[in-house]
Amino acid sequence: MCDEFIYAGIAKSVALTGHYSLRDEPNTASYVYPALIAPAWWSHSMATAYGLAKTINAVVMSLAAIPFFFWARRLSSTLYAFVATAVLLVLPAFDYTAMLMTENAFFPAFLAATYGISRSLERPTVAWQLFVVGAIAVALGVRAQAAALILVPPSAVLLYALLDRGAGRTGSRLVRAVKEQWVALGGLAVLVLLGFVIRGSGSVPYGDVLGANYSLRSGLRVATYYLAGLTLESGVSPLAAFIVLIGLAVRAKPRITPATRAFVAVALPTFVWLLLEIGLFGYRFASSFPVERYSFYLEPLLLLALVAWLHQGLPRPRALTAVAVLVPVGLVLWFPLSKFIQDSPLYSSFGLYYFFNLVSRLGTSAARVELLASVGAVLAGALFAFVPRRLGPIALVLPLAVFFVLVGRSAFISLQTYGHLARYETGLGSDSSWIEETLGRDRTVTFLYSESGSSKFVASQALVQAAFWNRNIGQVVNMGTPELCPLTERSARVNPATGELEAVGNGRPISTPLVVADPTVGLAGRVVRRDAKLVAYRTPGVVKLASASEGVYADGWTGADAAFSGYVAPARNEELSVSVSRASWVGPDVPGHVSLRVGNLVGGAGGRPRLGRLLARRTWTIHSGASRVFRSPPPRGPYRVELHVEPTFSPSDFGSADPRQLGAVFGVSVGPRAAS
Repeated sequence: MCDEFIYAGIAKSVALTGHYSLRDEPNTASYVYPALIAPAWWSHSMATAYGLAKTINAVVMSLAAIPFFFWARRLSSTLYAFVATAVLLVLPAFDYTAMLMTENAFFPAFLAATYGISRSLERPTVAWQLFVVGAIAVALGVRAQAAALILVPPSAVLLYALLDRGAGRTGSRLVRAVKEQWVALGGLAVLVLLGFVIRGSGSVPYGDVLGANYSLRSGLRVATYYLAGLTLESGVSPLAAFIVLIGLAVRAKPRITPATRAFVAVALPTFVWLLLEIGLFGYRFASSFPVERYSFYLEPLLLLALVAWLHQGLPRPRALTAVAVLVPVGLVLWFPLSKFIQDSPLYSSFGLYYFFNLVSRLGTSAARVELLASVGAVLAGALFAFVPRRLGPIALVLPLAVFFVLVGRSAFISLQTYGHLARYETGLGSDSSWIEETLGRDRTVTFLYSESGSSKFVASQALVQAAFWNRNIGQVVNMGTPELCPLTERSARVNPATGELEAVGNGRPISTPLVVADPTVGLAGRVVRRDAKLVAYRTPGVVKLASASEGVYADGWTGADAAFSGYVAPARNEELSVSVSRASWVGPDVPGHVSLRVGNLVGGAGGRPRLGRLLARRTWTIHSGASRVFRSPPPRGPYRVELHVEPTFSPSDFGSADPRQLGAVFGVSVGPRAAS
């Protein structure tokens, strides 16, 4: 995923320079997470660094079990809390520990913040309120998505006061609740003000998101997709239990303890604000596709609701239970699962990926898998409504844990496979760090990105893998279309008259001593090492092409006109060899009159290259199956070879599928002068 390379790049910069930057440009996509994994980049090898970073992920994400356990203990017994924490640790979301993503740090920060809000409602001490402000600040430093959490404390304070009917009149309860929470509310106001200040400085992550225009209706539609997907991925019954708890809290039933009331007061606005935030962001900047990594943070809240409901003895008032079952089952039945599993959703949703995998494993269609999911949701709803109380804990929790394990295992195996392929398909393989080992870890290298000779996907993959495994790669210079990942890069164009790469905008030459480029991009300078996919150069200072061709197809054929510009003068003991051939064409002969001119390269109108002083000229007629090599003494400086063939021919006129108008196969090379 592109995000992995962003956070890995920032972490590398933090470790090696102490600055938050990516490819030598400031980047604050996250403050906390890159700092957490940055120590891994102090390792001697990148293989060790990568392993350490994933170990840090596992440790940090597992810390979510601490606030979760204490929260579960507040809502149930110690045994239930241990069982619930065990189920939490097998959530499919823990597969993110194998990826360098902010999810690993945001998960425990999110749970710590929501648990702190709940405790501050029960005990509105200054310590708990400061804890809430600090936890939300840390969550914001990890991931901008935590902005939704700022709205949770004031909402929870008001809701908790409304649910606490035994504490006096509604108005007095609200006033007292606000007074008790003045530290938390004041601290959150300070965070908001700081956010506006940071946004004004231009260093706030996702600043463009804050100033965008949104449609509430579209946002709610996407948010409903997310809620339906979350319901399916969490097994239906946890949401049903949550709805029952809400109903019992509203009715002020005696079995609803202050801890349970505080949980409902926190969990409900958390769901509302986070899903609304996700829905608005999804419709405006992403798509309606449910991206699980935006919403899985809500799954622990559903698990807590299930635990609290089980601990209370599975209360099931008829009307409330009917609503509690119909809502989640209806969401799953409405959810267009088959639409979202047409293509692999591995990196977007581990839960949906499990159902995507079922299509191939069962040898069936996406529509039938959707039907199976719907049947499963109905059965889960029936189980919630009718399971005997003494069997409820086992009958509801055990299948849920098994489902989580199956989903997580399915995604983890695929992540391992695709991660291996992504590394080795680039050609870097086990020698992925050869750039820093060959050129020196402390020597900054520029990566010259080009799609010459490969697709955008292959070229982009080679770039991000090379940049990840080699800590000395700094800026990326782009010679054409942008890479797949929208990362920082410096656009450049080739000066056709000199071959020099010039920055788009100011026209200044790109100057750097060390460059890594695709083998099809020949650069002036000394080749330090040539690999299957990349070549490392030591440049003369300014990055320039060794040569460039015009009017030549990828297979070497030309049309009526073609040219070759050589920007590096041959040595005195070398000569120029120009080949013009139709040896690969054995069809009917269409004689072509060839005109070949060799001369000095000079700049023409608009900076285009053209022939200066003419050094040699040859004309002849080329025939089918024939070829000729013309040799010329070396020019004293940059040179240009121009070819004209008339008439051309089209293979399609003779039964071939190739519709091109072809002249000849044209090639220019420089080599030792032949003995006379």
